[in-house]
Amino acid sequence: MSEENEIAWLKLSDGSDLVLTRLHVIHRRDRGVLGESRSIVPRSAISRVRIAWRRSLGLAALGAASAAVYLFMLVGGGLGGISGIFPEPGATLDLAVQYGSLVAAAAFLASFWFYKPMEIEIAAGTATITGTPKSYEEAQEFSARLTAESEPGERTGEREAEAPAQRTGRESEWEL
Repeated sequence: MSEENEIAWLKLSDGSDLVLTRLHVIHRRDRGVLGESRSIVPRSAISRVRIAWRRSLGLAALGAASAAVYLFMLVGGGLGGISGIFPEPGATLDLAVQYGSLVAAAAFLASFWFYKPMEIEIAAGTATITGTPKSYEEAQEFSARLTAESEPGERTGEREAEAPAQRTGRESEWEL
């Protein structure tokens, strides 16, 4: 079991954990009474690690739509001036809708700017582990440890096997 020492942990927002060991990456999801699941991917099989954050286009669209409603109410004179639903010009519903849409536009656009969901994806040949980390910096540190060699002498055997044999005689003279 000395090979399965835990090198790093990454807490995900859904309560699950990514655990990095010397040989594997383990995704543990404990659901209490409902059960537990584990996905284990060998480190040697990992082909890609991706960390990303992005802003929500839906929040920007809702903010723009709320701003358009505000501008429509401001320029058009409210609901009573255009459709005749409220004939009295000083209807309080007009002001409530107008300023409510202004506040909603500001809230949606502020949410668009400050809310940046993150995700980490560890892809292997046949399996992919994805999750939403609690901290972007912790996810960067985890992925740096994941992509780094766990021990200095661990992969030297692989490199020696891939190295071409030493050339002798005439082969060494014909280099491009």
